[in-house]
Amino acid sequence: MDRQRYLHGKIQEELERCQHLYRKLSIEYKFLPTGTLVTDSNENIYRYIKENNKQYKIMLRKNDRKLLQQLKKRRYISKCLKVLKLRINVLEAFLKKDILYDPKAIEKQLPKQYNGLKGIDIFLHGDINEEEWISVPYKTNPFPIKKPHYTPQGLCTRSKSEAMIATRLEERNVPFRYDAEVLLTNKSVYPDFTILDKKRRRLIFLEHLGKVGDEKYMIRNLKKLEEYAEHGIVLGENLFITYESDNRPLSIKAIDEKLNEMFS
Repeated sequence: MDRQRYLHGKIQEELERCQHLYRKLSIEYKFLPTGTLVTDSNENIYRYIKENNKQYKIMLRKNDRKLLQQLKKRRYISKCLKVLKLRINVLEAFLKKDILYDPKAIEKQLPKQYNGLKGIDIFLHGDINEEEWISVPYKTNPFPIKKPHYTPQGLCTRSKSEAMIATRLEERNVPFRYDAEVLLTNKSVYPDFTILDKKRRRLIFLEHLGKVGDEKYMIRNLKKLEEYAEHGIVLGENLFITYESDNRPLSIKAIDEKLNEMFS
């Protein structure tokens, strides 16, 4: 559904762009001189004006260059306004009639005897089926955990801070995978947390940087973030970061602020 909301938002932005230009050109149009430009066989340019049901034909001289440009501009703007108006009408109609396609919302509208249907794929491509995503087994980072830390629900993590993050996700009932394999073209990477955004039916990723004071560690992770971005995992969009140093450990407050940011 993230793509549907993205499309709706982009169309809203496009509507506002068109409306802004339409208003701007409409004001400019009002202050331009009236008249139609015509030429004769000698390529002389005339200005036709209609006033009181009478037409006047006035030849434009060399010193009428400014007037000539204004008349051209008026005609050009009049055509632009017509096209913009049609486009605005189409965009407004789409936004008015746009319906979010959500299979789960459709299921809730049906009587209880229809619940629990299996064996049918009714999700749009790219949208995550929560139940299916949770139930499917996945590969994890094969690198051994040297100092295990556990969450109240028994998840084993590599650090105390990652256990804190996982615990907050568990407490919020947020589906997630820890140290799960993600394929970037032909390469496997293992983000600390792969999280299901249930509302938008998309995956988001959270990396915890535990040694921000270590230069080599940070260079290695910056390269990792660049690689993510090359494959559509972009910082601030579907990739988020928590961090800490020896002098500034990760806090529950910082975790909650980051989770709120991720799901806003």
